[in-house]
Amino acid sequence: MADSGIILAFHQTSDKFYPGINNIRPHFFFAILDLLMEFNFGLRSESSANDRQTPKATITFDDAYEDNFPVLSALCDRGIYPSLFVPTDYIGTKNIWEYSARMFPARHLEAGQIRKLSDKGVIIGSHGASHRSFTVLDQSTRKAELDRSKRTLEDITGKQVDSISFPFGRFNKAIIAEARTCGFSRGYSLSRLPHVPDHVNPFINHRVAVYGNDDYYSLRRRLVKNSWWENVKGAISWRLAGGTTTIARRLK
Repeated sequence: MADSGIILAFHQTSDKFYPGINNIRPHFFFAILDLLMEFNFGLRSESSANDRQTPKATITFDDAYEDNFPVLSALCDRGIYPSLFVPTDYIGTKNIWEYSARMFPARHLEAGQIRKLSDKGVIIGSHGASHRSFTVLDQSTRKAELDRSKRTLEDITGKQVDSISFPFGRFNKAIIAEARTCGFSRGYSLSRLPHVPDHVNPFINHRVAVYGNDDYYSLRRRLVKNSWWENVKGAISWRLAGGTTTIARRLK
């Protein structure tokens, strides 16, 4: 049933209402952890990914929202050490890159909170700097974002940062090469995996996104049965996410 590992991607974890599908209320998030056990998945941190004796589900978070702090802290207290990918230009500020920020603003983690989570065992990675898709940036701007985000997070945590979650899950062969040149050794996608040549695929870690409109049945279809319908839904969500970049530019 669960004979190969999975990497799950989450975003907001707030009890407040937010439009869209990225927010999962904390009680539902922890219910998902129970479901993973029911589906015969255990939990591991990315640092143990090469240990064949460890369980086979990895937890990651994109965007580094402030409401992630208690959830991530609780995971560490349980001995689960997830990865957190931070858009560094928005550390300690509101999510003005997001289309809903004008009506429903949310804050990102502050530097001190990121440092505390890192000290507890959370693996800190880059989510770019401006949260713009790298595929719409020119090469020099991409290089600057890769360098800046890595340097900022290493200054905050005092640790090497070698993983990156590409904003909106968008990347190509050139972007992978640039990320490697900047010192990143692992890249993370979302539900839809863009086509790249086989020889660069090992850099990319394919993740399954979990959203606020998921339930027991959709998660079972996605995680256990690999349902074609759930794959279609994931592809649609991946495609529509690109609209955020266009709309959010008007908010800046």
